[in-house]
Amino acid sequence: MSDRKHIIRLQAAIRQSDWGRQGSSSLAARLGPNAVGPGFRLDEGRCYGEICVGTHHNGPLTAHLFDSPSRSLLDLISTDTKAFLGEKLSDAQSSTTRIPYCVRILSIRKAVPLQAHPDLKGLAGQPRLSDPGNFIDANFHKPQIAIALGEPLCITRAQYIGEGRATVGHAEVDDHDTSFMGFVGFRPLEDIKAFLEKIPELVSAIEEPELVVKFTQSPSNELLKQVYAKLLNRGAEAREEVAAAVKKLQERMMQKGAYVLSSRESEFLFRLFMKVNAQYPGDVGVLATTFFMNFTKLRKGEALYIGADEVYAYLEGGT
Repeated sequence: MSDRKHIIRLQAAIRQSDWGRQGSSSLAARLGPNAVGPGFRLDEGRCYGEICVGTHHNGPLTAHLFDSPSRSLLDLISTDTKAFLGEKLSDAQSSTTRIPYCVRILSIRKAVPLQAHPDLKGLAGQPRLSDPGNFIDANFHKPQIAIALGEPLCITRAQYIGEGRATVGHAEVDDHDTSFMGFVGFRPLEDIKAFLEKIPELVSAIEEPELVVKFTQSPSNELLKQVYAKLLNRGAEAREEVAAAVKKLQERMMQKGAYVLSSRESEFLFRLFMKVNAQYPGDVGVLATTFFMNFTKLRKGEALYIGADEVYAYLEGGT
């Protein structure tokens, strides 16, 4: 590594996304000049979601050489795969010219589409949270490590509001030192069983009571996948019916209180439900995340590991 000729500066790709933070409140945007080059022009009216350094199958997210922007990292690797990828990987996958990982900096304002790497059996082709036109990513078999970056959310939100770009709800779900939060993996089977038994709106959204009863009588991971896939399918095929179920549950909680959830964490679940529903009103993901997935939050510098077959959806913050 001390030999400078083997250190090649790369030009990263920056992506604008609806879920990204806006303008200079986005860490990805602030790093733009260093990552992309002096030609990067920050637009305060646009949302910047991520910086990506890798050989992603999506052309715009493929890295290029900083000093020769017309040449891609893929092209460089193809000139000598053993030198750039190492003998072990090159020998194991002789035809590959892709690096086996991707470095990303995310700056998240609202929930990122529900994903899994690779897709779970029974979930392939299911709709992503907030974006039924897209699908769970089946192109990559890779675990992930997410490291929380940036200041606590309470500070970044205050800056965002100070610039007149957003408002904060009365009931946030993070602590004063939380820098990142999201959903990772499924809740314990018994927790999901309890929600299905006590929340009729959740069952009506799934609209297959026999399958739900089968799961509640004998919870298993295989049945959970079937129930979850059914819910996600309904979100794509019967969007209005699912939205009506979400609205009905919201109204019932607003009228009678969070205790209608009959959970030891009812108040927290109520706030979490309201937060996701405020971002994507009536979306199937409101139910798919709040009542099926583990909620996690990190302080700056903390990290989490996401296995290669785990479903996840980042909610807010920077990694």
